[in-house]
This record gives sequence, structure tokens and C-alpha cells, in this order.
Amino acid sequence: MRYLTALACVLALAGCSMYPKGSPTEISVTHRREFNTRMAANLMEDQAANAVARQRTLYPYHFVEGSAQLNPLGERDLQILAERYGPRLESLNLRQGDATDSLYDARKAMVRAYLANLDISLTADAIVDGHPHGDGKTSEEVVLGLVKARQGDVELRSGGGGSGGSGGSSGGRMDPQAGQPRSASGGQSGGGL
Repeated sequence: MRYLTALACVLALAGCSMYPKGSPTEISVTHRREFNTRMAANLMEDQAANAVARQRTLYPYHFVEGSAQLNPLGERDLQILAERYGPRLESLNLRQGDATDSLYDARKAMVRAYLANLDISLTADAIVDGHPHGDGKTSEEVVLGLVKARQGDVELRSGGGGSGGSGGSSGGRMDPQAGQPRSASGGQSGGGL
């Protein structure tokens, strides 16, 4: 009997709602789905825009094939760069790929003209055939750098560093395992592992 009473209470409560049907505060499954879809799409668009702004690089696929004309993706990415950097946009990587020198020069002129229409002027040497984040390093160079850092043979910067980053030297060497500055005597200052 106790189970039947509990079951009846559960069923009665399941039929109750905090808001009456049709009230403005009731959210349907369709509305929730639409909200979630839009939220996910906005997050993905933000991530893509952040990547474009970070790389500052246009590739051959940003142009109509065999042409200097920007395609919709190229226009979108240049618009993102213009919105993010405005007149502070001082350099831009434009990968030549398989384009001939004359096509590459025409693409550079197109990019410069597109940005000029947005009141952004770049110097003649501001558009280069470069990689995002510089020339890069081979895997061997990265491994050797990590080995040297672990052995304490190189100084590491705290607070970012890297190309284009901010933050200065910690004034001493960093302990690569604990991430703490080393004291002048070679030991760690502060806590550590």
C-alpha cells in the first residue's frame, strides 16, 4: 500500500508544472533546441574569428581559383582582420602557394585595395609570403630546446613571451618542472615539486 501511495504522489507531481501551459515563461523543446543550436554556432564562429585574427594569414583557397578575386571566405577573413585590428594591422601573411609571381602580385594588390576600402593602409612590404607565427621550427629544434630548458641551460620567459607576445624575463632562470623562478643560488624560490 505504501508503494501505491508513493507512486500516486509521483504521478501527481509529474503532471504539475511551475508555470501554466501557454505562459510566456514556458520554453518548448523546439525553442530550447533552437537556442542551443544558435549558441553552439556563435561559439564556433567566435573560435574561427579568433584563429583568423591570430594567424593573420590568407591562403590560396581564399581566392577564386586561378584568379586574384577574393572568394566569400577571403572577404570574411579580411573583414575579421579589419574589425579586430583596424589601422593597427601592420602586417599580413599571404601564402603564394602554386600561384605565379604575377598572380601573387595581383592578389597582394587585391588585398591591399580591399583593406584600403576599409580605411586600412598597409605599406608595400607589409604583405609577405610568410607562415603564421613566423618561420617555425623543426621538430628536432623543438626537442633540443625542451631538453636545454629542462637542464636549465636556457632562460625561459614568464608571462607569455614568444613572437609578438608580451611579458618580460623573470629576471632569473625558470625551473622547467615546477614552473617557478630559481633563486640566484640555483634553488627554487617559493614552493615546488
